[in-house]
Amino acid sequence: MKTTTIPSATTQVMIVEDELIVAENVARNLKKFGYDVSAIVDSGEEAIQTARNLRPDMILMDIMLQGDMDGIEAAGQIHNQFKIPVVYMTAYGDEVTLERTKKTEPYGYLLKPFKPQDMRATIETALTRYRVEQSALERLTSQMQLLSAQTQPYRSAGLNSPVSKSGILKSVDIHAANAPGLAAIETKLRQAIAHQQFHLNYQPQLNLQTGEITGAEALLRWYHPEEGMIPPNVFISLAESTGLIYELDEWVLKTVCQRTLLLHRLGFESMTIAANLSGHQFSCPDMNQRLIQIAQEAQLDLRFVKLELTESVLVNDIDIAIQNCTELSNLGVHISIDDFGTGYSSLGYLQNLPFNTLKIDQAFVRDVDKNLKHQAIVQAIINMAHQLGLEVIAEGVETAAELKFLRQHQCDVAQGYLISRPIPWIEFQMFLTEYRDGGFFNHPKQGA
Repeated sequence: MKTTTIPSATTQVMIVEDELIVAENVARNLKKFGYDVSAIVDSGEEAIQTARNLRPDMILMDIMLQGDMDGIEAAGQIHNQFKIPVVYMTAYGDEVTLERTKKTEPYGYLLKPFKPQDMRATIETALTRYRVEQSALERLTSQMQLLSAQTQPYRSAGLNSPVSKSGILKSVDIHAANAPGLAAIETKLRQAIAHQQFHLNYQPQLNLQTGEITGAEALLRWYHPEEGMIPPNVFISLAESTGLIYELDEWVLKTVCQRTLLLHRLGFESMTIAANLSGHQFSCPDMNQRLIQIAQEAQLDLRFVKLELTESVLVNDIDIAIQNCTELSNLGVHISIDDFGTGYSSLGYLQNLPFNTLKIDQAFVRDVDKNLKHQAIVQAIINMAHQLGLEVIAEGVETAAELKFLRQHQCDVAQGYLISRPIPWIEFQMFLTEYRDGGFFNHPKQGA
């Protein structure tokens, strides 16, 4: 397919699609909505070159393309090199494909066949999000430059700066409440909550000593009836910017408590399901009281409530974090620190925060059986955590060799695709039943 270009001062959209009829139909609809089609290309290699030359405002990217490079690989390179927002057009909605696309940080999905109005809404939402992010980044850069200028005399003199770095960072308004299109986004999110479009998938957690499935992490998913699955890295930020994150967090907590109790009644008495808690909910003044009420309504003992918090949430205000975590711990709530070791790690707060579990980020687990640096980091985290009386969960375990290394070095629990992908509720119950007798390591599927 020959590349075609159209110069214009309006929003430029590049189409990457190897079916000419589909590409021309998309182009016609884009023009009807007032967009300019800067180029139509049919291969990943050509998409990268054209993006480099034309720098369009938006790219509509098909996943299956001509040539040696598919749309996901092309989108990843475009994201890394040019930071141009990409919306995927695809007929492939399977979990593996979506997991690959998530790594490229897309701005939306269009599940074929899609309606013209859905394409327009997805593009507008993506452009709004991109503009908000760029505006916030520019303000952050400007304030960081100001911070650097203000602290330069103190750094030169070897003194501590009186300027509060965290105060400046907090002043950056990333919500951009008056951004165009935000009202429509908020309406769509509210409708999704009201119409029960959100679901939880569950990724099993394997006890590496006993071979039992002793828990799971609940992962939020949004299945839009027209747009397909909208990934968390899109809707979570939108929920936070509109304030709807509180409703989502509360729904997740209620569902997790109810289903944990159901599993107990089905005979899985020690099962826990971890819920991820946003920074907004964690800092909410009445969070602990709401949690008590939710657990009481579900008739679940708080000892079986498990919350996951990221390091960034905890270090945002360490004094408040210590206070909140202490209150939660006194209630019997199990607290996990997620993505440990990804940039905020501090031995100081480990001594002061009353939590129960460290989750080693998958970046360190990947290839741990052959990467010497990863081995040193993982062993150090396991040894340190055990000395502090903490449980260790390794995330992102994908190979038998990684699992073997973790078992040999006394990691407590593993989670990852080798054990199971995140699965819907009914499938999760079937998974637990299948591995109930004899455990994971003795199951015929594991070749033992």
